[in-house]
Amino acid sequence: PRVVIKKEAAVTASPPRPSSKKSFLMVKSLPGTEVVVDNKAVGKTPLSAPLEVSPGARFITLIAPDGRKKGYAIEIDAGDTYNLSESF
Repeated sequence: PRVVIKKEAAVTASPPRPSSKKSFLMVKSLPGTEVVVDNKAVGKTPLSAPLEVSPGARFITLIAPDGRKKGYAIEIDAGDTYNLSESF
């Protein structure tokens, strides 16, 4: 008998469907604290408005004017605003 081996097509997970609801991050800290979201600098406090971020898991780093750092692993649901306060 003849044996036929079929190659399976590579299966990739489809990307998450974008939500129509936006998520926001509000940071309150010492004036001049650098705000970094997922390794990208996004501004310094005081922020003029909440930051728009993608829903899901985010890593926030705050860097005080004197160089002290604090990191936060957070989860933001679509349509929510996450409030983060840090006084160092």
